[in-house]
Amino acid sequence: MVGLPVYIATNNTTTSTDKIIVVMTDVFGWELKNIRLLADEYASNGFYVLVPDFFKGDPVPLELEAKLAPPSAPKRNFFTAVSDTFSAATTVGPWLIRHRESVSKPIVDSFFIGLRQQYPSSKIGAVGFCWGGRYAILLTHTDAKVQVDAAVAIHPSLLSIPSEIEKIAKPVSFAVGDKDQYMSVKQADQTRLILSKKTNVDGEVEVYPGMVHGFGCRGDLTIEENKKGHDRAMKQTIDCAPLQSCSCPVGMKQYSCKHSGGLAILFNLYQVSDKTRIQPLSKRKTKGRLKKVSKALNL
Repeated sequence: MVGLPVYIATNNTTTSTDKIIVVMTDVFGWELKNIRLLADEYASNGFYVLVPDFFKGDPVPLELEAKLAPPSAPKRNFFTAVSDTFSAATTVGPWLIRHRESVSKPIVDSFFIGLRQQYPSSKIGAVGFCWGGRYAILLTHTDAKVQVDAAVAIHPSLLSIPSEIEKIAKPVSFAVGDKDQYMSVKQADQTRLILSKKTNVDGEVEVYPGMVHGFGCRGDLTIEENKKGHDRAMKQTIDCAPLQSCSCPVGMKQYSCKHSGGLAILFNLYQVSDKTRIQPLSKRKTKGRLKKVSKALNL
């Protein structure tokens, strides 16, 4: 699809492409089992999910996964840790050179440009992990060749802060562990502050207590703490992704409008309470403009 091998996950009841999520993986690539399970989980929430092979068959070998200390990695003695670190560095270093921005960004841009052309009326969101987290954010920049409608960056790495945060022009959501060595709590706070000053862009930064780098896609879900982090990150992603659209001027300005509310009720995304149902119609309407919300239309 669009020039790259792609894993496609769809809902069992529909293959609608109105709401597309593109998963941008960490360095282990599109064949990582957990990544595909995540794609299936997103699809079960009504998305058309694509996991492209942005590395063109050249991911970091899966056998190095344990050496890069995923959340479920057992404790290692000093000499094993040093050996693992050296082995990983001698592999990942050359890999990062082969997949530097001047090589990877044209591949990413070409894919999303083609996707926009193929699905011009669809809502397209990017969900990135680690390496993919940064490239998801680059797709929200003011000077991007192609933009997504929203981006989620889960434990992103290699982000330039503040410069690559200041250029964000689309809704974004960050999920970062407080023990992440690639995006510190201080950097997360700095990111949150920059986003809070953007009056025309929705943004959030969530810090996950006890979580380390990789918790979003490489955690052992048999461990309760990891499972809670996974579930919370999943909910954060689903809540951020643009699910419905509205063409009215109020909705386009990110205000909650009657059309988005109607869609929410129609698709059973919002339940009208019995208390509201029994009110006479003349008493249901409130005066003034509807309250501005941080994720209007993202129901």
